[in-house]
Amino acid sequence: MTITRSKDEKRLHVVLIAHDARKDEMSEWAAYNRGTLAGCHIYATATTGAHVAQKLDLPITMLLSGPLGGDAQVGALISEQRVDVVFFFWDPLTPQPHDVDVKALLRLAVLYDVPIACNRRSADLLISSPLFNDLAYHRKLNVAIRPIGADDLARIKAVFERTSSEDRYCRFFHVKENFDDAELQRFVELDDRAVGFLAECGGVPVGMAHAWPDERGGAELGIIVARDQRRLGVGRDLVAAVLHALRERSVFELYAYALVENAAFDALARSVGMSRAHFDGGVVTYRLKLENKNPSAAVA
Repeated sequence: MTITRSKDEKRLHVVLIAHDARKDEMSEWAAYNRGTLAGCHIYATATTGAHVAQKLDLPITMLLSGPLGGDAQVGALISEQRVDVVFFFWDPLTPQPHDVDVKALLRLAVLYDVPIACNRRSADLLISSPLFNDLAYHRKLNVAIRPIGADDLARIKAVFERTSSEDRYCRFFHVKENFDDAELQRFVELDDRAVGFLAECGGVPVGMAHAWPDERGGAELGIIVARDQRRLGVGRDLVAAVLHALRERSVFELYAYALVENAAFDALARSVGMSRAHFDGGVVTYRLKLENKNPSAAVA
């Protein structure tokens, strides 16, 4: 059996496993949480899956029975980073013929930092957490963040080409269908005070962020991420790089302007600690005070 997950998969991949003494409890729990699980891709070991399917009535990818290799399959999925969450109701009082596989599964979940709930109460807390459906929290892409150089013009253009007209309107506050090289130069030809970072996934440009300092010691943030890379942590990684660079330059505040309807930026701003400071004519101002690494060099 071949199991794959595309990089643009927008559903969580969860695993359901229960030892014999806990299968009824797992079935009841899954039925109670059917609404949330309906938005997930569900894997289950064979016997657990058969029990759960009777109450859940959702598509389930069946693995082997635990003692016949199902737990080992789950361990492989974890090590291949194809699983986001594991719900494993295991029985601590009954010896298991495949105890080695059980221990290996638990070890791999900890090793690869995969959330795992081993009883009903921990499962309740996990599935009800606001982080449960946050794909950016669960999945960290192999994204490289690096400073933008003067020879990155084509890569900057490639980022814009992976955005929509709506994305560019939200970024520039007016319609931008095309960019010529002259317009793009400002994104690569940065003076000593400005900072710019490019995000690349497998060598492909997927986002960029800039900050242009002003004369008062603050800096204005500008950021755009390819539409198919949203909610995967790219924006937060870019902002983190910008913040680090600004602190090194003793900039005391980061601010940004966004259209009130730009929900994506609002979520990003809040996630990095920016707060709404002003609203005027459909434009929201966000601000974040920075702690300088070198206070003695702060701008007067």
